[in-house]
Amino acid sequence: MASPALPPGCTLEVVEDIDATGLVAPLIALRWRAWRALDGDLGESPSTLDLSASDRGALHWLVSRDGQLIAAARLQLIDDPAPPASPYLEQLLRNVRPAGLVPPGRLAYLSRLVVEPAWQRRGIGGYLVAHRMQYAAERGAVGGVLTLKRTPVIEGRARDGWRTVAHMPAEFPRAGVPEQTHILFKALGPA
Repeated sequence: MASPALPPGCTLEVVEDIDATGLVAPLIALRWRAWRALDGDLGESPSTLDLSASDRGALHWLVSRDGQLIAAARLQLIDDPAPPASPYLEQLLRNVRPAGLVPPGRLAYLSRLVVEPAWQRRGIGGYLVAHRMQYAAERGAVGGVLTLKRTPVIEGRARDGWRTVAHMPAEFPRAGVPEQTHILFKALGPA
């Protein structure tokens, strides 16, 4: 199977310091549009969102077309046994480490993948997952971890070799909706 590619005319930039890019407001607006298209309950403007501490300690993959941000994703490399940068990651690791559901060693936590609704279904999400996993493998990660709530996306990742290893409460549940997050894992390197 061929590696995913970006659509023609799209460019990728990987940045360490999202605050220094001048793209914080466009990133928040992109997340808001993408998440609102899924849930419809994020308020009337992107002002309801902000960057988290995890955003500031992560690498960001930014895809643009004609100067407009159309997709973004985040990656955090977590060294074992160093504590992760956020309470959510601590909870995630408590759900998978003691049970032996993921191997010891450096993990790649892939999160916050969003694609502008008009650009969805063009392979950009798959490209961003593959590119971040390659980056993590080159830096010694033993595997990737991601969290998902949407069944079609979970099924798609399963076809790509990801497997659900645990469940935990959703990080940002909708009011009155009991939601569960699926924790998926995919090994890197020799199995």
